Amino acid sequence: MSGDSVRLSEARGAVVVLDFWNTGCGPCVVEHEMLVRVAREYMGSGVEFYGITEDSDESLARFVAERGEFSYTNLRESEGIKAEYRVNGWPTKVVIDRDGNVAWWRPGGPMPEATLVNVIDAVLEGRRPDAPTSAAYPKS
Repeated sequence: MSGDSVRLSEARGAVVVLDFWNTGCGPCVVEHEMLVRVAREYMGSGVEFYGITEDSDESLARFVAERGEFSYTNLRESEGIKAEYRVNGWPTKVVIDRDGNVAWWRPGGPMPEATLVNVIDAVLEGRRPDAPTSAAYPKS
């Protein structure tokens, strides 16, 4: 949240996990510890995690004080990234393969840790995830 920009094209070659969330979202709060744990597990293994939120700095500071630090970068939603990934609510997970394509998309939560791990492992291995989604990824 330092104000620096991140371009997902810079992560080409890595598997990217996007977590669209906010501090007022109950399922998002429930998923926090799981996401921190999973992001730590995959640190240094070619997987990058990004939280994307519209929360204010003050809301995020309160959240971290109550729930603990993140093990991954959080970004402020800008320039229509929610629209680009067809995010209509929180939480929504998007997993992007090494070539920059959406490999898996799941609105809603909370999601089981095993589901996210299975998806990440499949995408790392170059396979299509067989984990269920709660809806099909909407085409443009």
